[in-house]
Amino acid sequence: HMQPGRQRTASFVPVVTIGLLCAVGVFFLAPAAAFFDSGELATTAVELGVPHPTGFPIFNLSGHLFSLLPFGGGALRVNLLGMCATCCATVALLVAAGCVLETSALASIVALAGCGLLCLAAPSVLRHARAAEIYPLVWLHAAGCLAAWLQFGGYRRAAVLAGLLGIGSMLHAESLLFAGVFGLFALIAALRTEGAPSLKLLIAGVVVTALGVLGVVYLPLAANRPAAFSWGDTSHWPEVWAHLTAASIRTAYRDEMGSGLYASALGLAAGLWRDIGVVVGAVVVGVVVAARRDWRRFTAIAAIVVIDVGYSVLINPMGLRDEQCGNIAALGLLALAALGLAETGRALVGRDKRWLWPVAVALLAVGVGRASVAVEQRPNGELRAADGLVHRTVDAIAPGGLAIVASDHVASLCSHAQIAEGSRPDALCAPAVFTRDRRMLRVLARRGERGFGAAREVLQSATDRAAMANAMAAWVRPAIRAKALAWELGSAAEDAQILSHWLPGFPTGRVVADKPT
Repeated sequence: HMQPGRQRTASFVPVVTIGLLCAVGVFFLAPAAAFFDSGELATTAVELGVPHPTGFPIFNLSGHLFSLLPFGGGALRVNLLGMCATCCATVALLVAAGCVLETSALASIVALAGCGLLCLAAPSVLRHARAAEIYPLVWLHAAGCLAAWLQFGGYRRAAVLAGLLGIGSMLHAESLLFAGVFGLFALIAALRTEGAPSLKLLIAGVVVTALGVLGVVYLPLAANRPAAFSWGDTSHWPEVWAHLTAASIRTAYRDEMGSGLYASALGLAAGLWRDIGVVVGAVVVGVVVAARRDWRRFTAIAAIVVIDVGYSVLINPMGLRDEQCGNIAALGLLALAALGLAETGRALVGRDKRWLWPVAVALLAVGVGRASVAVEQRPNGELRAADGLVHRTVDAIAPGGLAIVASDHVASLCSHAQIAEGSRPDALCAPAVFTRDRRMLRVLARRGERGFGAAREVLQSATDRAAMANAMAAWVRPAIRAKALAWELGSAAEDAQILSHWLPGFPTGRVVADKPT
């Protein structure tokens, strides 16, 4: 049993380390929209719109709070959310692994900060932590499940994990998996040690879970706001369910999401090697130390790694291609690597605690060294490419013009430049994903364009894609006849369908076709 003074010091160290890591992490932040979905997510956070499935209410609500900070642009403020979440998740995993030196608080903070930088500077981790992305919050949620398992017991632990299950429903499918697995084992353990729960406990568990799920009402509320960027119409509960289950994405990417087990395993191995390859020896030492020191803690961390590996390979191998999966496994293994480095340092200096200061400084030097290398690599190139795409797309739109952008990446950046940063308010950049159904009309109707309302009513009763396209053409042809149209080339099938239905008789000399990739 730890003495009160030592207990306060032990709780003080992680809090100060998180603050220190967040302060350092500011230098890693992307100053604007960066890659893939970062522009879209920053936009929907700023204006409380509806992002792509599954909607991510927790991200949008917390991202909106960060967007109100009185400094920087819209993207920079929302990017700070991901960095803070990553730092909290990293320190929580390090503490769970036992990476706190038994010496002065200052030496422990220095050592823990070095271990945190070791994790933060992993290429896949840093890529998501520095931009507006949902995954840092998923990592923090997973760390929360681990902390709940280690800090509580009995039905109290099961109740906390029930609340995390509800929160996971508003966050990400993998978050549901983490809270569900840990919650199930917590319930089984409670039944074995404390017997059957009372009715009061059962009701409390249901209430806690329901309170977590309450954030789902964000989606219909957001769909009925005048947001300029809205991926889908979630104003009714069937549409909310379809969005939460990502029905459209699972249909569109059915083949990629179900790619072969062998290819998925290779993709995960490549990603993990990129993140932990330089410290793989320390990982082995950390595994041995953790297993010998505290089997309960080790199995909990191992469960985090195994669940993420299973989700990445079996459920969402497509995410491995975009480095969106396998990151929690990397963080867990890096936490064990930090433990391995710390224990190696202890072994070299012996039991004399005066020599733990050199260990702490050495751990900090390793973390700073890896972080310095990481900054000079790919992220800066992604920023330059993103900035070029924005200027090439947005600046090319004629005054009062409409740009229909086929690439999700470019649409994300283009929308952010217009909505979150306020550039080119005279023009309109429309993601082509909206042209596949009535949602584009709903989104653009909020921008005040005439004819959208009537066209949307016709679309409600359309029975097939041809009828839908003809109804859209009835609005689009007269609406854009007086404007220049910038057209980013997408897939040949979509271009042919849209051009044939929308542009008969349109002065083709005023169509600008471009593919800024």
